[in-house]
Amino acid sequence: MSDNIDQFRMWERFYGKNLAKILVPNCPECTSREKKKIEAKYEADFAEEERSRDALFKLFDEIDIPMKMDEKNRRHFICKRCGLYATREEISDIKFKLNQRERTRDDKHDDYLEWWSKSKKKKQRIRGIYSMVKKKEDDIPDWVTDEIQNAKFNKPEEMVKTGYILEIYESDNKIDTQLYEPVEDGRHIVTMDLSKKIKIGDLEKGVVYEFTFDQHKAPLSKKVSEFLEKEKEIDMNAIYQFELKSLELLDVGSSESADEDLDE
Repeated sequence: MSDNIDQFRMWERFYGKNLAKILVPNCPECTSREKKKIEAKYEADFAEEERSRDALFKLFDEIDIPMKMDEKNRRHFICKRCGLYATREEISDIKFKLNQRERTRDDKHDDYLEWWSKSKKKKQRIRGIYSMVKKKEDDIPDWVTDEIQNAKFNKPEEMVKTGYILEIYESDNKIDTQLYEPVEDGRHIVTMDLSKKIKIGDLEKGVVYEFTFDQHKAPLSKKVSEFLEKEKEIDMNAIYQFELKSLELLDVGSSESADEDLDE
C-alpha cells in the first residue's frame, strides 16, 4: 500500500472519513464516472417506487478514490487511475464543473448560456422556436434575444496560457481546459474550439500544455447586461468564444508519473 493510502487511513482513524477525504481529495473525474455506474446499477436493481435519493447518496458517500500527493510539489495531487494532476483549488473547480453538468436541464442559467454559445447558423435555425417557447418560459424580450443572436465580435486577441485538458469532445471538435491563469471574464475553465491543424487524437488529459488561442469577444449593451443580471441573475456583459490555434506539451513527467503509479 502506498504512503499516500497509509496517510489516508491514519487520518481516517483519528479524524473520521469525511475529514480524511478533505485532507486527501478524491479524484473528481473518476468519482463522477463511478457515480454514474452506481446510479445505473441502483436503477437496475430497484423498482422506481423503491428508490430514494438518500439511499443513492449513501452509496455515493462510499466512493473512495484518493489521489496521491506529488512528493516533488506537495501543492499538487495526481490520480493513479486517470492521470489527473491538479492542486486542491483546481480539483475544487473541476468538481464544480462536473456538478454543473449533472444538474437538471431545467436550470435556466445553463440553458441560456448553452443557447447563445451555439453557432450562428444553429441560432438562426432555432430562432423561431426559441422566440415562441423560451419567451413563454423565461419571459425574455425580443430585444434581448435579437442583440445576443446578432452580437458582433471584435477582432480576436491572441492569448498564451498554461493549463491542462479536462475533457475532449471528438464529435464537436472541442476541448474543456483548466487554465492556471484566468481569462478576461475571470474563468479558469474554458471550452475551446480546435483549429483544423490540431489533431484531436493526439491530445492528452492530465498533462500540462501551453495553449495559444484566440479570444473572441462580443460586448453586450448596458441595457441587456442589466436585464440579465436583474431578471435572470446572470452576470454577463459580453459573449466570449475561444479558438485553440496551437499547443505545446510542457509537463511530460506528470503522465509518466501516473503510468509508474499504475504499475506499482
